[in-house]
Amino acid sequence: MKEPEDPQQRLATRLQRLAVPFGVALILLPLSTLFTGKRMTGSTMGSLSDLGPSLERLPGIQAIARRAEIMRVWQGVGREPKRPDRATVKLEEEPFLAEPLALPPSEQEKLRELFCQPKGYDRATPEPRGFRADWCLEWENGKNRVRALLDLRTLEMQVTSNAGNIRCRLEPAVAKQYRAVLGEGTRLKDER
Repeated sequence: MKEPEDPQQRLATRLQRLAVPFGVALILLPLSTLFTGKRMTGSTMGSLSDLGPSLERLPGIQAIARRAEIMRVWQGVGREPKRPDRATVKLEEEPFLAEPLALPPSEQEKLRELFCQPKGYDRATPEPRGFRADWCLEWENGKNRVRALLDLRTLEMQVTSNAGNIRCRLEPAVAKQYRAVLGEGTRLKDER
C-alpha cells in the first residue's frame, strides 16, 4: 500500500500500523508538527498554509462547484496601497472588496465551466512569487463550499474546500480565459 504524501497522514498511518494506543497517538500527532513544519487546523476549510501541490483532490472539489446553487465573485484590492474609501474583507487571509460582484448568470456559468474543466492546471508546485489574489470565486451548496483564489499575474490558483485544499499553476491559456470573463484588472468604473 502506498503511503500518503502528507507527513502528518503518513505518521498517522504508521502509528495505526504499529497499533499504538490511542492516548499515545494523540500526544505524538501534535508533536509531529515540530518535525513537519505544518500546523494542524480545526477548521473544516483548512488553511492556505496547509495547501499542497497535489491535484488528485481537484475532481472532488470541482464536483462541489458543479452542484453549487450559489456563486459569488470578489475582486481583490490589488497591489496598490489600501484606500480608506473602500470597504474590504479578508477571505482566506487575502484582502478583497467587501461586496461581491453582481455577475450575470451567463458569466457565472462561464466561470463554473472554466473552473471545472479537467485540463489547464499545472501539477508543478508554483514558485513563491508573491501571491496576491486578484479574484476569489466561491461556490456554495449547503455546507459545502469551494473558494478559488486567482492571481492572474503569477498564474497561480489556491483552492480551499471541504473536499481538500490545493495550490497549482494555471496554464497561460486558462489564465487568458479567466481574464476574458473577469477582465484584466478591475471591473469598477471609478478605477479606470
